[in-house]
Amino acid sequence: MATHHVTVTLGSGATPILTPSAGQSSKNVLEVQIDSDYGASIPAGGGTANRLVIRTGGSRQINLATIYLFGTASQKCHVLYHT
Repeated sequence: MATHHVTVTLGSGATPILTPSAGQSSKNVLEVQIDSDYGASIPAGGGTANRLVIRTGGSRQINLATIYLFGTASQKCHVLYHT
């Protein structure tokens, strides 16, 4: 398993985590962690969450181009993913 990090700058509408360019394949991942702040903790049971973790489990994967982020234009989100 390899770990990767990307910083996503949000646009005015839905922004995909990763958009494949010509000649580059999309990324299928086992786990994605999305942070709006570094070093933030999340209280048990929800609350004001700064982090979202998506785990597919087993060998199933999710494509990063199918995950869209919404927020304030030019806001940065930090994405850690495992392939």
